[in-house]
Amino acid sequence: MHFILGLLGLPVELLFMIVHWCSVPTLARLRATCHYFDLIIAKELPFRRRLLLSRFIRDVPGFLRELSHTGSIVTGSAALWVNGEPEYFTPHDLDILCAIHMSFHVVSYLFYVEGYFILRMFSSNVDGNRRGGIRSVVRMFNGEKTIDVMQSQTPTSLYPVLFFWSSIPMSFFDEHSMYIAYPRLLETYRAILNPARIVTIPLPDLLIKYQKRGFVIRLSEASWRSDKHKRSRICHLDQNPYCAQTKRAVGDRWGLQTRLGPVQERLGLPVFQGPIANWTVVWQRGGHPCGALCAAYEGFAVPTIYVAPLVAWA
Repeated sequence: MHFILGLLGLPVELLFMIVHWCSVPTLARLRATCHYFDLIIAKELPFRRRLLLSRFIRDVPGFLRELSHTGSIVTGSAALWVNGEPEYFTPHDLDILCAIHMSFHVVSYLFYVEGYFILRMFSSNVDGNRRGGIRSVVRMFNGEKTIDVMQSQTPTSLYPVLFFWSSIPMSFFDEHSMYIAYPRLLETYRAILNPARIVTIPLPDLLIKYQKRGFVIRLSEASWRSDKHKRSRICHLDQNPYCAQTKRAVGDRWGLQTRLGPVQERLGLPVFQGPIANWTVVWQRGGHPCGALCAAYEGFAVPTIYVAPLVAWA
């Protein structure tokens, strides 16, 4: 409380400088403390997103409407720059995920409205299975700017996010909202590998890239616990977001989903709007159990990712 009161005494310009370098999980907690911080962060998050998109897009409001109408999302390093701490993530391209039937619409928009040209088109089979959940990719360019439009294998653009190589890039944003699958890990610069992708991705390059940015990357969250704690802790299945057997879903209590705007505009409205609100993605990390006193201590959980209608999951 003393820390919050101290922040409230700072000039508003200094407060904006401080919140600009904070991650979204930190800002989500801060804006829950009082109406004043809620207003500041309601201005900061759209500003941060607009600052990022203006590097690649001329008409940012029009592009955001295109994302909303087609149920598309921005992910990859661009989403990390917005959702994480901007000083540690420098996106060199823009990654857009689209539903299976909407990628042509987004490509056409970028071509006719933003002046991008198609550089290359390829399917996920070109690189083996390195692009899990993605059917095809269209790489577009405009001068030195590059955008990858990735087509999901399903009716929702959310599906490929859970195939990413680790917990680090499992985040996205669209016109109305931001989402992080493992907010506590991202905020503390920790990451766990995705058992579904370990053998199909160039891990050494990715590990070195993110270790240089300060991340500690492990196979299991349990490796951060002391040996004594591992032996004494009894794991209650489905109570740990990192467990090999826990079933997660986009929008569950362990992820961070936040709607943009001040609290009076957010009340009574769902976090996700438009086509992406019709579906969720359910996943089970799978892999070897963490080593605690667990019912599945000797087993191996199969990684599972599937799409479900949001009403059915709720």
